[in-house]
Amino acid sequence: MSNTKLFFISIGIIALLAGVPHITANLSYANTTEIVETPKEKIISEVTEAEPFEEEETINESPFLGKWRASFNYDGTMGYMIVRITSKKGKMVGHIIAYEDDLGNSEGAKDLVLQFKKEKKSGWSAIYTTEYENETYQIPCTVKLLSPSQLQLSYDYYGFSDIETWTKEK
Repeated sequence: MSNTKLFFISIGIIALLAGVPHITANLSYANTTEIVETPKEKIISEVTEAEPFEEEETINESPFLGKWRASFNYDGTMGYMIVRITSKKGKMVGHIIAYEDDLGNSEGAKDLVLQFKKEKKSGWSAIYTTEYENETYQIPCTVKLLSPSQLQLSYDYYGFSDIETWTKEK
């Protein structure tokens, strides 16, 4: 047998031995998702009452402060995230306090999703934190107020761009 043929057979065997454990690990992880149905009012009230976010008075007049609803589509399932924007230590931050689906199911959360950096003419520059395929990404974005009840979050990250419109909750 020639050296080239032996080399390619060796590469194939190594790829097979290294690839099989990775594939089986991902398959077993994908089947561990558990869905629990809980009324959304209960989850939101537990999260907001159990650990209220500390608000400071430095940016208390900002129209960005309060609860916002943003829709998302994940694997064909339409859902919403409820984000509370507060001011902490002179900086505005947004935390996801709950996830909801179209069926009314809700799940509490405490994830940091938005950090306002500085105000510009075109809006605020911010960092949008998101998770995709078990990886966390911090994406530079621009946030601007369209009206007192709507804000627009836009970003372009390595060719993936999006514009999200969030609606303020009462």
